[in-house]
Amino acid sequence: MPVKEPLFFINEHIEELDRHYPTLERYCNLYRPAPREALVGDASPQYIRYESAIDEILRLRPDAKFIVAVRNPINMAQSLHYQMLLVDSEPSVPLEEVWEQRREKLLSLCGLHSQLLGLFRKAPEDQRLVVVLEDLARQPLEVYQRVLRFLGLPYDGRTAFNAKNPHKTFRNMTFEKLHRRLRDTAAPYQPALEPILSRIGLRPLGWLRRVNLKAARRPPMRPKFRALLLEEFDDQIQGLEELLGRPFRNAL
Repeated sequence: MPVKEPLFFINEHIEELDRHYPTLERYCNLYRPAPREALVGDASPQYIRYESAIDEILRLRPDAKFIVAVRNPINMAQSLHYQMLLVDSEPSVPLEEVWEQRREKLLSLCGLHSQLLGLFRKAPEDQRLVVVLEDLARQPLEVYQRVLRFLGLPYDGRTAFNAKNPHKTFRNMTFEKLHRRLRDTAAPYQPALEPILSRIGLRPLGWLRRVNLKAARRPPMRPKFRALLLEEFDDQIQGLEELLGRPFRNAL
């Protein structure tokens, strides 16, 4: 799929996306290159935050299957914080230093129990699968086989699973600011250029961003700050444990 997160079913919540996929036909065209027998999917994680999106998906495809990846909300908050730094082209700083500024947004985004309740109300049990990322890190083969069974696909014998999208930081902030200016300048032309660039496999701005990123070790979270986050996310962690019937409080 040329666009991993098209966000089509929440266009009404994100006004600027309307120009990309204003019609169902335009959205369905994303899947046109796929073979007729292939299973196709939409990897927009934001859908789970909007019950209206789940309603619309099920209206369009009553047999749709939902795979939701969740994790300990504390780990998720830390990961999202660093992702926000990359998106906003900001230098890397520990979450603890900006918690008060990020607090309200991260508590909302990482409210996984509240979000799952909406999915559980809307989608039948045999059409939803919850994958815990901590399980995927420890037992990737077991989780992979469970996903295949859920989708009705045979096991293909795969045994090697490499980590994807590790923690990254910028090599040079001046270079990143240049990339940001070029990206903002090109933004108005993106809808027209995207199909052409995708067809020929050319993404110059993406290449500029990638060469300026490097893998880095995420700084450890101080025990005192983790204890604070345990208090902040206590209701969500407890809800996840009750809903999924497994512990989350001590997941790393």
